[in-house]
Amino acid sequence: MNRKSNLRLGLLVCILIISFVLAGCSRKPSHEFIRIGEIDPLTGKLARHGLEIHEGILLAIEETNLKGGIKGKNVELVTRDDQSLPEVAYGLVQELVQKEKVVAITGGYVDTLVAVISEAARKSEVPYVAAASLQEELTKTKNPYFFRISKLSGFLKPVERFLVEVIKPRKVGILYASTPGSTEFATKLVEFLKIKNIQVPFQEKFRTGISDFTPLIIKMTRYDLDFIISGGFLPDHLLLIRQLKQNNYPLKGYLGPWGIAYSSFISQMKKDAELLCSTCAWNPGITLPGTEQVSREFVENFEKRFNKTPSTTNMHG
Repeated sequence: MNRKSNLRLGLLVCILIISFVLAGCSRKPSHEFIRIGEIDPLTGKLARHGLEIHEGILLAIEETNLKGGIKGKNVELVTRDDQSLPEVAYGLVQELVQKEKVVAITGGYVDTLVAVISEAARKSEVPYVAAASLQEELTKTKNPYFFRISKLSGFLKPVERFLVEVIKPRKVGILYASTPGSTEFATKLVEFLKIKNIQVPFQEKFRTGISDFTPLIIKMTRYDLDFIISGGFLPDHLLLIRQLKQNNYPLKGYLGPWGIAYSSFISQMKKDAELLCSTCAWNPGITLPGTEQVSREFVENFEKRFNKTPSTTNMHG
């Protein structure tokens, strides 16, 4: 899908979401505001990115209200913490819809959480816009209430092209988190590399928030890998890179499709962050042609509101 198609799809999704919200307002008792629910991991192992998404959503709500809201009505955000637990996330949808009377739900980080929220939203017949979701299976279930702003191919295709055209490795090792999106990313990447006659002798799944990568590092030393790809999150990358150094692993190249393109990662890793590769959907100074002004305004408004530079996850929110 080209950039113009992406923009058209984004516009269509926005129109559909607004239609759902306005239709929801007509079904509910009239208020002076529109209530939108947010479910994010604000505590637990995914809290760092969940809080970043929350900040982005909060800024979007505030900017909307400064511009007059929706049809003259201010938007009120009702936030809930799923504690990084799917069983908690599922129950929060009912609470937001039945008790808080929200007309739409947003937020969500990783598909383990997004999947249960989308299913609960379908049952409650309320639109849900996921802030960070990749698992392709979720959009094959014909859920008319589920929308998202990201997709797996947006990460997979650039990584495939980068490996084949720039790195040109003989042997690649792939580690991936036990989340649906990361697992699907690894599976599809392995299929692609095999077609390109690139060996993948090492493939291992790990639990998000793992405390020790040493056993996996010891396994990797057997294969003389040219390049390592890790589908983990920021804390996973921090630990893995440090333990690769501690174990004197002969690292030739490393790519994390997500979780590395953060200033916090660079500041913590310092010189050890050099030559590590990643992708990003957006960053200050990195945006699609034609969106430069909007991007600058977002950075300025975010820095004014939170006194820090926004990350790509803030933008997702």
